[in-house]
Order: sequence, then structure tokens, then C-alpha cells
Amino acid sequence: MKPVTQKKKRPKLAKEKILEEVKKEHEDRKRVPKDLLLEEKSNTAEHPVEMFFRSMAKIVMAFPPHLVGETRNKVCGIISEMELRSIAEQNTPGCTNCHNL
Repeated sequence: MKPVTQKKKRPKLAKEKILEEVKKEHEDRKRVPKDLLLEEKSNTAEHPVEMFFRSMAKIVMAFPPHLVGETRNKVCGIISEMELRSIAEQNTPGCTNCHNL
């Protein structure tokens, strides 16, 4: 039978200090990206279209998966249709309804 060897243990206080430091560093790392995002948002005004789609995204994210897919498909179709329409209007000479989208 082998004799049981005891490992040297650090004082519990040292372990607690290390754990506190690790937790603090983790919280600091999480806070930095949040701070940068808040700073970025405060420096630039969000375009109304971005605000609209961001709010729509929050609504759609609450849907069940099959409705999320259907919604994305329909929105993609509408956007593609409008994109083609915009291209056609830009290529039409003398177009009075052209807008800078």
C-alpha cells in the first residue's frame, strides 16, 4: 500500500484573492464592448430605416421558427422587388419619380 502524500495547499485567502481578480477581469472584459457600443451609438444618430428594421427584428424574433422563415422569405422578396424597381427607375431617362434610396 502506497503512503498517501498530501499536496501543499495555498492559504485559502490567496485563492480567494486570485478568484476575485479573475472575476474582476472577466467583468471588465464584458463591460468594455458594452461601453464601446454605447459610445458608438451616442456619437452617431441611427437612421430611421435602421431603427425600423431593428424594431421589426425584435418582433420577428419572438415568432416560432416556421414563421420566422416565412417572414424572412416575404421580406426578402419585397426588398428584391424594390431593388429591381429602383434600378429600373435609375436607368429610365427623364424619370421624375427617382429617389435616392
